[in-house]
Amino acid sequence: MELDRKITYYQQRHRLTIRQIAELREFSGIAIPQISDQPRKVDTMAKMAELIRLSRLFKAQNLNFIPIKGPLLSWRLHQDVTVRYTNDLDILVKPEDLFIIIKMLKEDGYQTTHFDLPASGSKKRLLLKLNNHVGLMHPQKKILVEVHWRLMKPEVCSKTRLDQLINQNTESVIFHNESFKVFCKEFELVYLIFHGAMHGWFRLKWLHDIVSFAKDEQLDWDRVLELSKGFHGEHLVYQAIQLAGKFWELPPDVTARFASEKMDLNAFMINHPLKSISRTNVATIEPGLYNWLSFVNGTVKYGLMLFPSAKYKYTFLKRLMFREIDMKILKLPDFLTFMYFPLRPFLIVYSRLVPSSIRNQRSE
Repeated sequence: MELDRKITYYQQRHRLTIRQIAELREFSGIAIPQISDQPRKVDTMAKMAELIRLSRLFKAQNLNFIPIKGPLLSWRLHQDVTVRYTNDLDILVKPEDLFIIIKMLKEDGYQTTHFDLPASGSKKRLLLKLNNHVGLMHPQKKILVEVHWRLMKPEVCSKTRLDQLINQNTESVIFHNESFKVFCKEFELVYLIFHGAMHGWFRLKWLHDIVSFAKDEQLDWDRVLELSKGFHGEHLVYQAIQLAGKFWELPPDVTARFASEKMDLNAFMINHPLKSISRTNVATIEPGLYNWLSFVNGTVKYGLMLFPSAKYKYTFLKRLMFREIDMKILKLPDFLTFMYFPLRPFLIVYSRLVPSSIRNQRSE
C-alpha cells in the first residue's frame, strides 16, 4: 500500500488526523507528506464555536451540560481543538433536563436523526432504559449533537453510584471566555477507556486519546485505577495501555506499570480488539453465514467479558434484543412495546432483505 493510500486509510477508517498518524510506530522515521487538513480543521473549529453558542443558549435558561469527547477534549489534551477528529458534539445532561434541551435544540433548527423520544408511555421508558443518547442534526450547519442522559450503556454500576462519581470528579475550564464543567482528567480517562472497550476499540482514534493521557506526567494513575475498580473495570485499563502500545510509543514507566505480566488478561481481550481494528471496513462483514456467525459470537463473547457484574451482563444481553430502528420498521401500539424483543430476529431479517427506500415508504 502506497504511503498516501495508507494515510487516507487511517484518516477515513480510523479517523486519525495527520498529526496522530505521524506518531504511529508504523511511520517512525518516515516523513509524512503535509496533506492539507484545512477543511477538517475549519469544520472542527465551527463545531467548537457551536458548542460555545449552545452553552450560552442553555445557561440563559439555567440549564447545564458536561461536554464529553469532542473539540474541547482535544484542546485539553493538546491545547489545540483540531488535533482530534470530531464527528459530533456529545453533551451529558441531567435526565430531568433532557426533554427541555431537546425542545430547545429543535426550536433552534435541529432535527432528530434516528428516532424521537416519545413524551410518555412504555416506548419512552424502554428507550430511556436501554439507550443513553439521542442524536439531533442541524440541516444547514451539518452539525450533529448527541444528547446523553446517561454516561454509559449498558449499566456498569447503579445510577446513584455513577451520579455520585460524576459529581465528585468534575472541574471547570474556561475556553474563549466561556466556562465549561468537565470531568477531571482521571475520570475522563476511565470513561474513555470504558467507551473504547465497549466499542471493541475498532477505531484507533480512541486509543490515541489513551496515548495522550499516558504522556501527561501529572496524571494520577493510582486515582485512575481506584476509579476503574469502582466499576470493576481495572482490567480494562491494562487492556487499553497494552493495545495503545502496539500502535504508538508510550512512556516506559506507563508501559512497565501495565505490562501483560502485571495482570493476567484473557488473551481474547487483546486479540478480539486487534481483529476489530484490522477490519478494513467497519460497516461490512465478510460474506458467508460462517463469517456472520463468527462475528456475532465474538462480539457477544467479548461484550459479556467486559464487566463481571450480573446486572451489566443482563442489560448487555437485553440491549442486543432491541434497537431503536425497530420502532420505525414496525410501529406497534404502546401496549405491545414488549413485543419488540421476541420480534427482533425477524426484524433483523426484514431490514436486511428489504431495501431501506421501501421500508421508509412503508413507515411514512
